[in-house]
Amino acid sequence: MDFIAEAFSLSYVPPYLAVKQNRRPSFQHGVNFAIAGATALDAEFFFERKISILWTNNSLNVQLDWFRMLKSDLCSDKGY
Repeated sequence: MDFIAEAFSLSYVPPYLAVKQNRRPSFQHGVNFAIAGATALDAEFFFERKISILWTNNSLNVQLDWFRMLKSDLCSDKGY
């Protein structure tokens, strides 16, 4: 997403984790749930197989959960 913003000289979309760190950015124009090094599979998959290459425990499922929690604040269902 950052590459697209740069290509069109747009501002970056603020990271979701900034809220977790009490920085309170505005999500009026969107929010970025991406985490560097995140995997598509949950961390448990790697731990069970004794694979220790993870940079973060925030998998795609974690990012999707963040989206689900914030979805009602980002979108409204007004029937149009």
